This record gives sequence, structure tokens and C-alpha cells, in this order.
Amino acid sequence: MISVDNKTIGAVWIELYHNHSVQLPSVHIIIGNPEYRGKGIGASVMKSTIDYTDKVLGYQTVYSRHLVNNQAIAAVNKTLGFKDDGASYTDDNGLVWQNVKLNQLL
Repeated sequence: MISVDNKTIGAVWIELYHNHSVQLPSVHIIIGNPEYRGKGIGASVMKSTIDYTDKVLGYQTVYSRHLVNNQAIAAVNKTLGFKDDGASYTDDNGLVWQNVKLNQLL
């Protein structure tokens, strides 16, 4: 959970088992409380999570995905160095996703 000002505002997780069409390990974040979006919290948490996958878990490459229409997380991912990993795709629910990849050694 992501906690700020004694409030749970979101969640971050690392998937090490296949759960959807993203390679492993995949890192994911959600800032569910709109009051805390756009303040750099997501980028900071994502960076810490990526560092953890490298320094603690030993992965030099991490993956994620985002909804194509979520430009905020797309911008965060780009700032952190993620690159598109293949073409965008539509899932069974009609949501359009973009997989992304970060090579930490590059």
C-alpha cells in the first residue's frame, strides 16, 4: 500500500508469476486517491520499486503496462526510461493496453 499523510492513497506491486500478458517481473502502481495524483508520488514509488527489483531481487530488466489513454502514467514510465514493448493491444474487456520495458543496465 502507498500511504501519505496517514492515508492509504494507492498500491504498488511486483508480479513474479504470469497474471496477464506482460513479461516478468512486472511492476504496477495505482494512485487511487485523485487528491494525490500529479504530485510526483507515483514516480517516486515506481522508481523505488524498480530499484528494489534490481538491488534486492536481481532483475536488470523490468516490465509494466498501462492503459493507452492514461497519459499520466505513460509520461511517468517514459521519464523513468521505459520503452514500448510491442504494439498496443485490446484485451477481452475492450481496454487498450501498452506493454513497456525498462533495461536498467542501459
